[in-house]
Amino acid sequence: MLRIGTGIARGRRLKSVTGAIRPTGSRVRGSLFDTLSTPIVDGTVLDLCAGSGILGIEALSRGARCCLFVDNDRRAVRMIRDNLDRCGFADPRDRSGRHGAHSPIAEHDPPGRHPGQDPHDREGSNGQGRVWMTDAVRCLGHLADHSCAVDIILADPPYGDPVAREIIRTIGERSVLAPGGLLVLEHRGDDPPETCAGLDLVRRRDIGDTALSFFRSAWPARSARSAQTARTDRSDQPDGTARSASSGQPVLAATVNQSKVLPIDLPPPSSRTRR
Repeated sequence: MLRIGTGIARGRRLKSVTGAIRPTGSRVRGSLFDTLSTPIVDGTVLDLCAGSGILGIEALSRGARCCLFVDNDRRAVRMIRDNLDRCGFADPRDRSGRHGAHSPIAEHDPPGRHPGQDPHDREGSNGQGRVWMTDAVRCLGHLADHSCAVDIILADPPYGDPVAREIIRTIGERSVLAPGGLLVLEHRGDDPPETCAGLDLVRRRDIGDTALSFFRSAWPARSARSAQTARTDRSDQPDGTARSASSGQPVLAATVNQSKVLPIDLPPPSSRTRR
């Protein structure tokens, strides 16, 4: 059984299933979050091909503001919701009555409004996670269409699946990452991902046969440079940056999303137009 490694949900056991769903191992998770470090705190996170939800839940445990989990497998969606409940991160719109992503709760509550909660009052509460049952590329297009940019995207597609290329291409072409935001892609070490315009490969970490590639949003360049300048002025810079794969210099790991649109506040893509 999977366990959360650190943070407010440390030691919590999560459900996992055998078969096509491959959870990210503890060594790989540790390497990933050691690299991201402080920028996780108060950041907005998107967990694509989420499987058990272990990556996004670990991010919430470490202080992420919110996380949107995306998977097109019905078993995975049920498992993520159960795991969010176990850790106290379930969004009431998903938790109440287990209606699912297209429930009346999800579709008719005002954006950002949890039952009985002021939409602007999130202080003092745990980060929250919502789950969409849809494919990764469609989710990215939906977020871009609603001008919703996130700070960190965690993607763990099936090894060798062409969807990895589509994820990278879509993120590079659409404004889904906030300036200076990071895409972290898990893949086989002998199958490096292709790069594309709009994303810069800033670091790679190899853990056994698995590798993590860290891509930084490359546009708009001026905004990214301004954000990086602001971050390098902070006294906690050594804890809040990753380092470039080529120069070893600190690189901006993520910015805090100042957008008023949070990914968990959007309605999911309509099932009627699902392909």
